[in-house]
Amino acid sequence: MSPSHPTDRTIQLARQSTRWSQADSAGGYTMRYITAMRNYLIDLWGDGEAADKSLVLLLGHLASKGFGESKKGRLRDYLLRSARGAATAQYRREPTEVVPPIDQMQVDDPAWLDNWRECLLARVWRALERFEHANPGNFEYSALRLATDHPDDTESMLAVRVGNKFETQVTPQQFRTTLEAARLRFAQLIADEVTDTLESPTTEDVNAELAAIGLQHLVVPFLGRGT
Repeated sequence: MSPSHPTDRTIQLARQSTRWSQADSAGGYTMRYITAMRNYLIDLWGDGEAADKSLVLLLGHLASKGFGESKKGRLRDYLLRSARGAATAQYRREPTEVVPPIDQMQVDDPAWLDNWRECLLARVWRALERFEHANPGNFEYSALRLATDHPDDTESMLAVRVGNKFETQVTPQQFRTTLEAARLRFAQLIADEVTDTLESPTTEDVNAELAAIGLQHLVVPFLGRGT
């Protein structure tokens, strides 16, 4: 196999910026992060059906009204406030025995940050997997996934696992080189994903957000001097 990988060992913060507040479809853009809101509502409310109905209300509103005047700030804050409002509206429509814990739904709630981080990581993993599928001979996703799932395996063992998956021979050196490239690409994908959730972000903004949601450790090793 001949894996393609970045030649530069550093990544860029805020290298791109799709302003979330100017998305063509607010509802469609929000769907990227629907699992974070759904899981958070279910965790707090304990009612999956009510949570789903709340999100239907939210998506319907966004489809017809868009993001409105939300021109600045973090998307995760906007979506948390929106989920809180939707839960309140749904409860008023169909009261349940359990009242949605609106007061607990704050932008700095650790439970919300956990769900947000997991949602972003899932998106990054899927992006890395798509990259592998689109580039025959590349096995960056498989290398990083296996190394993550089998942390106690040696490089030789992991090389065998990858080789078995693709029915080819992979040397430990090939695996090591590909894993390094995968970690670099993974870090860039994280930075890009976070950038897209901020409004007109600077590198400082992206750095701060990475720290706030607990992903900085996956990116910092690949930052160049002055970044």
